Amino acid sequence: MVADSAITEINLKTGQIQNVNTKGWSKIVRVPRIHAAISYWGMIGSVTQIQFDKWLIESVIQSGNYTDIFSLAAHLAQKLNTACQNKPLKDGYNTGLHVAGFGKWSDGQHRPVFLHVHNGHLSISTIPQVNDQGEIIAIHNHTNSEPIKLFEVHHDFPNTTNSVEENLVLLSQNYITCNGDFFPYLVIWEHLQAAFNVLNLIKGFSVPANPNNLGSRKDYLHMAMETVIRVYQCSSHKQKPIIGGTAISLGITETNYLLPIDGGVG
Repeated sequence: MVADSAITEINLKTGQIQNVNTKGWSKIVRVPRIHAAISYWGMIGSVTQIQFDKWLIESVIQSGNYTDIFSLAAHLAQKLNTACQNKPLKDGYNTGLHVAGFGKWSDGQHRPVFLHVHNGHLSISTIPQVNDQGEIIAIHNHTNSEPIKLFEVHHDFPNTTNSVEENLVLLSQNYITCNGDFFPYLVIWEHLQAAFNVLNLIKGFSVPANPNNLGSRKDYLHMAMETVIRVYQCSSHKQKPIIGGTAISLGITETNYLLPIDGGVG
């Protein structure tokens, strides 16, 4: 998992950014009991007035009888809805939490699992505008958003409609999802990935250094987030960047965590 450290404070009446706090918050929170982790996005201030990472630790992680990633996600959804008085948030207050770790697949084997606890599906896609010569002259976004509802657990990976074999193929291709300031981030990430793909055509060159090594993958995503943060800092968003601060990353194994970036990982 990888995140920036920026927490954006928004004036709910005007929708304008009031402040960006880049220190003092943890946007990736470990769940040591089951070797999992939680990250979050969206209108978290509408769930609780308590600093959200502290709320997660005290109200979710340190309480409850969860024993695996699936019962943790169910416990998390229940706590979120209770905090919201079992009522949906206002329209446009999309909020979600990613839960990552290991869990039992349909064949009984423990493998990576990614769950998404949110209050309504939200997706953004990029649409290039081209001229008569086929040159891209602008990039637009298209948003699909469900009505806001209570928080529910969604099994993003493994995909429950796929066979074990199909999900293993997705796992080998390094399943990636993202959240946050979707549109600019999505454009930056797509083109960064395209650039890395071109670099990997160079004989003897590979980024990440070892695609099958967890530490190497973590360091690669850490670097990509650092690059996105720097792009924001150099752009017209630099005064109050929605993505900013520093990059943080976490690797998860069945029994341990990989925390700091490790330059010696191959």
